[in-house]
Parts: sequence; C-alpha cells; structure tokens
Amino acid sequence: MKLILIPEELSNLNAYIDRGCEGIIIGLKGFSTNYEVDLDLNQIKLLREKYPNLEIFISMNKNFFNDELEKVEESLIELDKLNINGVLYYDLSVVYLRNKNNLNLDLVWNQTHMVNNYKTCDYYYSKGVKYAL
Repeated sequence: MKLILIPEELSNLNAYIDRGCEGIIIGLKGFSTNYEVDLDLNQIKLLREKYPNLEIFISMNKNFFNDELEKVEESLIELDKLNINGVLYYDLSVVYLRNKNNLNLDLVWNQTHMVNNYKTCDYYYSKGVKYAL
C-alpha cells in the first residue's frame, strides 16, 4: 500500500516525505475544485523537477464547457510531458482527449457518486482508464 496525500500546503512536503508519503494529489489551476494546493503548469513542472521520485497526481475534477476543451487538451499534452503519475478526472472529455492524442497519462475516474460498480469500472478500463476513486 502507498501513502498518497492531498496536502493543504506544500511547505510541509519534505516532512511528509520523511514520514513515508510516496505521492500527492494536487489541483490544476482553473481545472479543479476544492483543492488547497492548486498549481499552474509551470509550478507543477518545478514541483516535478524538485521531487522526481514523488508520485504526483493532478486533479481536473470539474465539468468543462466547450470553449475550454482546447485548453484542456493543451494542458493534458503538457502534463504528459512532465511524467505525471496520473490525472483524476470528472469530465469524460479527458478520456477522449487522452486517447485522441495517444497520451501516456494514467487516468483516475473520479466522478464522486458515479463510481459505484465493477462493470462500469471495467468499461472505463477498456477505454484506457487505469484507476477509479
């Protein structure tokens, strides 16, 4: 089992790692809700460089409007380049855009109340989704 945290701030990250934390879940600014640590792509890049062995999962847990999809696609492509361990998603456009661009990002299905049976999990697994939360 791995210890993965949702930090309230990054100033204590070294202490968490010293106590066995192997990964974190943080929000992507503009594409997530309810995360204290909500970083833009440049900040995520710096975090990845500073902690190359830390598992970093990015939350994109909001519904997207049509006019946001181009920016969502660009963000997924950039996250793929940063060797992010996974993207937690709510909006199904993330699955489509990941597959359309043949990205190596692991996806985590995180639709709060909708992740409720193994057949649906199996369906999304067949579409390239690796995890469900």
